Amino acid sequence: MFPGTKPESITPSEIPGLYEVVVGPTVFYMSGDGRYLIQGKMIDVEGHADVSERSKRRRGWPRWRKSAKAT
Repeated sequence: MFPGTKPESITPSEIPGLYEVVVGPTVFYMSGDGRYLIQGKMIDVEGHADVSERSKRRRGWPRWRKSAKAT
């Protein structure tokens, strides 16, 4: 994906055949064959939810934003 960078996690996303890839504070989505990478938010239109933000909150983010605001 990115030379010298290892993902923290790769898990199936809510869309079959698409995987959520976490690298640092960034969430990407990648096709199962690794050919396509999608950068941006995934929105659940039916549930009116930002799936990407929900994933970040599960991981305890935005801890980096809290520390930035404290300074």
